[in-house]
Amino acid sequence: MDEEIYYCDECGCDLSDSDVYEYNGDILCEDCYEDAVSYIYRWVNGDYTFYKTESETKSLHDKKSERSRKTKPLLYYGIELETGLVHGYDKPIEWYISRIPEQFFAIHSDGSIRDGCSDVAIDMEIVSHPMTYRYLMTHKRLWENIFNMRKHSLLSYDCGSCGIHIHLSKNYFTEEHLYKFLYFIYDKDNRDFIRTIGQRNGRGEVWCSFPRKNVKDIVDILLYRTNFYGKEVAVNTYHSNTIEIRLFRGTLNSSSFYKNVEFVEALVQFSKINKLQNMRVEGFLNYIKQYKRKYINLRNFIKSKEEVILCQT
Repeated sequence: MDEEIYYCDECGCDLSDSDVYEYNGDILCEDCYEDAVSYIYRWVNGDYTFYKTESETKSLHDKKSERSRKTKPLLYYGIELETGLVHGYDKPIEWYISRIPEQFFAIHSDGSIRDGCSDVAIDMEIVSHPMTYRYLMTHKRLWENIFNMRKHSLLSYDCGSCGIHIHLSKNYFTEEHLYKFLYFIYDKDNRDFIRTIGQRNGRGEVWCSFPRKNVKDIVDILLYRTNFYGKEVAVNTYHSNTIEIRLFRGTLNSSSFYKNVEFVEALVQFSKINKLQNMRVEGFLNYIKQYKRKYINLRNFIKSKEEVILCQT
């Protein structure tokens, strides 16, 4: 039986049933749905929680009788950027805090940063409120003030204990999709590539370890016994609302930062549309070649490491 074809009421593109989003009685593609709803949800201490905004909740309630199918969850990103101020930092602490807008970020203390880097006087974990990939990539100015503080004694990459943790809303994934996503990251055949992308360079891997088991055992445990390995693994599935990718070394370099975000987005989409047997580096590289602009920082990084990566595949 042929799958029914739908059309986006906003842009007119054709859609299969599995690609349909419905909002206020309209059939929409994922991009148009993102444009229609509120982008930023809120962060609650202890875990990312994806609350609808008041306006969105009211709109959905008012139109509930018009909806023929449940709206699928969007994918939201929440980013934890670990940083530290070195001894002798040249601005008052209030200056640094004022550069981090509270409507988009929270600031936490993380003692592991100082434990791993003696140069750090004050540790700051900068935590974004969840937002969609599109919002994140079209509002880069939100991060620019943070990146620019490296001119004023703020460290991340040069402090080997700092990392970037990227949270993804767990309810976006089906079990099959999450299995493939985890499989790609934990497969030993992809391990060198994953480490190259993460740029840990052997430093800080105590906080993003790879268990010494075969990939099927690792993924099964992460799916069904989520806290078996603890949280300090490459991908932590223990949080109730998110999965947490902990692969990346901290950075205040914008191209490196967005390379990390683009890698996660590319892998989410690659693992969504490909079969388990295709969770290989070669297939992933061929996939991102189709998107010259969407993954530009990732593609540039891979090109700069081309010789190394060719030896890994």
